[in-house]
Amino acid sequence: MTNIITQKVFLGMPTHDGRINTGRAQSLYSTASQVHDLYIKVGTISLLNYNMNQLWAEALNMREEHPDMKWFAMLHSDVYSETYWIDKLIEIAEKYQIDMLSAA
Repeated sequence: MTNIITQKVFLGMPTHDGRINTGRAQSLYSTASQVHDLYIKVGTISLLNYNMNQLWAEALNMREEHPDMKWFAMLHSDVYSETYWIDKLIEIAEKYQIDMLSAA
């Protein structure tokens, strides 16, 4: 990764019961990014679709207070991610000038 500019990212994790195991907690809190500033929010509503929409809505509503928050990322509670996954996804999005990127 070269010439990376630090950006603000809303990172949400929907869970049906608020619990996160250690591997997923690491993906969320310590190895999501080594470059960017993260605002982390765990959604704890048992209806997962509603939960995901709530996280998205909260990110959109934060734009008034934090107009420099450029990115929204969601890490599902049943997904493990590779180290510094947000940095990699943002680098790809910036390189190809795309507004949305999904990874499976």
